[in-house]
Amino acid sequence: MNMTVEISYIKLKSNIIDSYRQTKKGWIQKTVEWDKLKNVLSNSKIQFSPYSFRLGYKTDFNWSNDKQDMLVFDVDDGLTIPQCQSMFKSYKYLIGTTKSHRQLKKGIVCDRYRLCIPAINIPTEKDVYFKMLSLLVDFNDEQTEHGTGAFLGNDNAIIIYNDGKLLDCHKASILAKKQLESEKIEKASVDLDLMPSYGNNKLEVIKEQLTFEIVVDVLNSAGYEVKGNKFKLREDERTNSATINYKSLVVKDYGDGWFGDVFAVLVEYQGFSFKDAMRYVSKFI
Repeated sequence: MNMTVEISYIKLKSNIIDSYRQTKKGWIQKTVEWDKLKNVLSNSKIQFSPYSFRLGYKTDFNWSNDKQDMLVFDVDDGLTIPQCQSMFKSYKYLIGTTKSHRQLKKGIVCDRYRLCIPAINIPTEKDVYFKMLSLLVDFNDEQTEHGTGAFLGNDNAIIIYNDGKLLDCHKASILAKKQLESEKIEKASVDLDLMPSYGNNKLEVIKEQLTFEIVVDVLNSAGYEVKGNKFKLREDERTNSATINYKSLVVKDYGDGWFGDVFAVLVEYQGFSFKDAMRYVSKFI
């Protein structure tokens, strides 16, 4: 009997390139036969995710991986396909190249692909889960290490299947928990010594390069739907009561009076550590 995996997916109405703001609603949970998963990775009209989203609404708040049985990695540079095959030669996996595979992107021509690995003992604690992902594949795109992470298919994908055992996440989960605990202790020490500068001058360097467009891209990637300079910051509101100031880039929620910068939004509403929020925002600069 063929093995199956659980995914969520949405059919795209038009080609969407590196922008998921139009694919927030309408996600469907589906069981897919493993040997047919290649059809998902080979279809540019499909965006998929290994997670489930409550009511089909793809936001960090609605994220769940309770039924997850497969890890998906997005490798953009630093790990060639032969190297990846060597790393996971004992495991069952599927590799599907992306549209930018061996194409010039950000000044680099290299292997770019999705790596799908069926797995067991996947942690359901969100922070442990995403820390584990970064430990398993150091070259995973950090922008996908988030509750709204999703992946586009590619009509011209090169598909590579490998047969083997399922990946057991137990030991990696334990290591992830230990690293998170160490980071909390380290962050507490840094905060005591360097507050309110957030630790070093890197924050100021990033802030100097921020633009309104970058802030919008960050918020959209985190699952918000920014229209003009307005969006819903809280899940329970009906109208777009939060605004982004075009000049200062400060976000203000007129519904409850909260205000802060884009880093504060990620920390207070999306569960990021401040260090991870800086790293996440810097990816868009």
